[in-house]
Amino acid sequence: MPLIGVEEVMRITGTPQSSAYEIIRTLNKELKDQGYLTRNGRVEKRYLLERFRIVDELPENIK
Repeated sequence: MPLIGVEEVMRITGTPQSSAYEIIRTLNKELKDQGYLTRNGRVEKRYLLERFRIVDELPENIK
């Protein structure tokens, strides 16, 4: 699943830019705590969708 930036996080969550960056930081911290590598300013789209319980955007083979 691709990494997405602040613009797409804003679109998916309906939040302003500052909130979207906070979401990215929070999710990346969760992933780091689980032992995953992360990139600043980017987050894995699937993880964002799962955490926000937005399953409608997940492809069938990922659900």
